[in-house]
Formats: sequence, C-alpha cells, structure tokens
Amino acid sequence: MKKALITGASKGIGLEISIQFAKKNYDLILISNNQSNLIRAKKKIMSVNKNIHCKTYKCDLSDEKKTIKLFNNIKKTNSIDILINNFGGNHVKSKKKLIDHNNLNQLFKSNILCSYIAIKSFVGQMVKSRWGRVINISSAVNQELGGDLNYNLVKTAQVNLIKNLSTNILYLKNNVTFNVVSPGAILTETSKWQKILKNDPKIFKQIKNKHFPMGFGKALDVANIVIFLCSDSSKYINGSNIVVDGGRINFKNSLNS
Repeated sequence: MKKALITGASKGIGLEISIQFAKKNYDLILISNNQSNLIRAKKKIMSVNKNIHCKTYKCDLSDEKKTIKLFNNIKKTNSIDILINNFGGNHVKSKKKLIDHNNLNQLFKSNILCSYIAIKSFVGQMVKSRWGRVINISSAVNQELGGDLNYNLVKTAQVNLIKNLSTNILYLKNNVTFNVVSPGAILTETSKWQKILKNDPKIFKQIKNKHFPMGFGKALDVANIVIFLCSDSSKYINGSNIVVDGGRINFKNSLNS
C-alpha cells in the first residue's frame, strides 16, 4: 500500500485531496498547524475508509527548524511514496505598494522553503523505491502579471522549483515525477470567495457572472487532478503545471486583447 504525505491537510483543498487518497486505499500522513482541525480531518477520512493508516502531525511549517525536525522524525519510521506540498501559509498582503522585504520573507518560508525541505527529506526514499510523485499546489496567479508582487513571486517560484527538479536524470531514471497543480477560484470554507458569498451574496453573484463564466471551482476539481498525477496513468507527465481555473486566465486575457 502506497503512502502519501500531505501538508496543509486539515481543511479545504488539502483535506479533499486526503479524502480522495483514502478512497484509493492510500495510507496517509497529514500535517497542519491546527490540532483540532487535524482531529476532525482524520475522523472524516477514517469514516471514508477505516482500513487505511492515517497519522497526523501538528507543525508550523513556516518554522524551518521545526519543519526539518518533523520530517526527519517521520522519515525514521515511514517511507513516503507521494508528497503533496499544499501548505502555502496565509496570504498576508503587503501593506506597502510594491516592495516589502518582511512580507516576502514570510511568504518565502511558507511557500518555498517548507516544500524544498520536504522534497529534500523524502525524494531519496522515492529513488530507492524506484517510484515517486511530488506535487506542489501553487496558484493560477503564476500565470498572471500584476497583482500582489510578493505573492505572485513565490507562487511562480513554486513552479520553477518543480520544473527544475523534473529535469534531474537520477529522478527521471527512477520514475520519480514532479508536477504542479495551480488552482484558480476554488470555493472552500476558508477562501475569500466564501467570505464574500456569506457577507454579500449579491456582490458574489455579480463577481461570478462578470469574471467567472464557468463559476467557481470545488476542492474536488483540484483533488481529481492530483489523484490522476499520482496514478500510473500519468507516468509520462513530468514537469507540468496544470492550471485548474475553468479557463479564467484565458478569459481574462481575451478581455484585455
């Protein structure tokens, strides 16, 4: 039975990915910074499939020392086949107009450094097993110019990290693939879209009709792509960035052309 480690796994997209893995009989390791959410997530997952093993760990993955310690401990007793870097930290928008070093440093730690450490920790196991899947969950903003500079920078870096690793001959020869899934407007319980829907349904409807012709996506739309990329059916997909946004980027570009 293969084992998947998912960061940011207790809510939203991370939880949905975990549920879909459980349905496919994968053993799971879930990491989140919120213990109560982890308890609820595990309970929900075990109700889907009580025959799998599901371990949970509470950790702030934006803390480099804690992250290294946690992954080293996990590695001692677990062999990871699939690594899903879903943790991205909170999107705290810079208060300054353009350049904000502290904000960029915070976003770098929670979006790049933790996934870098995770890959470094577990990719060796995948090479030994001669099979592995590494997926970074980024954002469709990596397809855009403008917007929040710091956030866009780190989300683009998430893609660049994966694309570079996908060219390593050692990984290529041992069936270890690296891909990115970049969600667009996904309606989860913690998304800004959910807050707008709750506070002002009329404004939500106006935004949806004007900017999102296919509506808002669901966490399952993202999870389905992740499950596919972790299957043998995707063995020839490597170094790709799959955007799950209902064509929003293309629609936006067509309006500007």
